[in-house]
Amino acid sequence: METSILDRFSAPLCDVLHSLNRKQKESGDELSGQAFIDWLEETHLFAIPLDETHTWFRYHHLFQEILQRQLKRRYSSEEIATLHSRAGECFEAYGLVDEALKHSLAAEDVESTTQIVERNGRAMMNEAHSTPQPPVEPLTNREIDILERLSQRLRNKEIAEDLCISSETVKTHLNNIYQKLNVSKRREAVERAKKLGIS
Repeated sequence: METSILDRFSAPLCDVLHSLNRKQKESGDELSGQAFIDWLEETHLFAIPLDETHTWFRYHHLFQEILQRQLKRRYSSEEIATLHSRAGECFEAYGLVDEALKHSLAAEDVESTTQIVERNGRAMMNEAHSTPQPPVEPLTNREIDILERLSQRLRNKEIAEDLCISSETVKTHLNNIYQKLNVSKRREAVERAKKLGIS
């Protein structure tokens, strides 16, 4: 539940967020971030690796939504804000300023948000000039699912079977992806998505 606030997570991030839960710590129910990720991979529990080294992961979108609902039921708004604050600190330490700002804003911590901007303003300006801009219209969860399968070089029929949709629906989604990413080929879509950090 704690890691459900993250759009992507790593073992050190899991360690940081887990360390905030005093009840688990006192009960001796300890599980390191790496052990947690190993368990997710072994059980195939809706965790998707985002790189070849299996350092970064994300949850399947629907599973993440379920976990977030549970988090809101069981944790106070103050506890959730603390999780976001710590996540923001970690992402800034990794040099991932956009994600640091996202979590700092989610924590409604104006002072920390201002400090992140002040510390990283020059880098953010340089990145804005050198990094491809994301699509004006964001990709849907289904389109992201299809992009991931494009990167695995699956054909339309295989993607359709994997996602339990028709081949025509896959074609429609592909056309939308091409339009949003301003590309015309499958490989171009995969490469541009990687540059934008979408998949």
